[in-house]
Amino acid sequence: MTSPSRPRRIGLIDDHTLILDGLEKTLASMSSTFEVISATSPTHILDQINAGETFDLILCDLIMDGMNGLAFLGALQSRRDPTPVLLMSGIAMDPPIAQMISLGAKGFLHKSANPATFEGIINTIIAGGDHFPDEDEILTEVAEQPYDQGELEAINNLTGRQLEVLRALANGASNQEISDRLSISPNTVKTHIKHIYEAMGVSRRTACVQKAQLYGIL
Repeated sequence: MTSPSRPRRIGLIDDHTLILDGLEKTLASMSSTFEVISATSPTHILDQINAGETFDLILCDLIMDGMNGLAFLGALQSRRDPTPVLLMSGIAMDPPIAQMISLGAKGFLHKSANPATFEGIINTIIAGGDHFPDEDEILTEVAEQPYDQGELEAINNLTGRQLEVLRALANGASNQEISDRLSISPNTVKTHIKHIYEAMGVSRRTACVQKAQLYGIL
């Protein structure tokens, strides 16, 4: 009698519980050998890895409050963890594929993908492959835009209020509009913007928003 395949342990990270539940059910429907461990924060999965738990694959949302997908990849790199990671996003913009690859990600999937595509990509990565759109073009971009670990650490240390200011900047709000919207003084807005610029190594709003998009926090 043939023994059953061992469970494939899949870590699933998304800070939106409804999406997390939906993805968990989708994965469960794909294979009875998938053991899904879901979490609303990357730190929960990192804690399990630190405790000696292993995963065959980790699916992680790109944009989350606190630690985002790129920061999670950086944390895995620092731990020299070889677990393959598939990043996902529902954003309507080009994802920072170059940075994903430089940080060791094995693939990217847009959340609008149909279940068959989703399943095919997961099986490809578990089997040792990868999945990125326009791979040749992306690999050239990686060489031209190296990843900056220190910069990302500074960005991930932005406070919740600073992230609110950053999102308002990205929506084109003026300092006064941000002040009114967040009920803080104009001087406080300027202070937050100064800290945001310093973290990102920029001096202009346009560059600030582009950098935030590059690192997946917008």
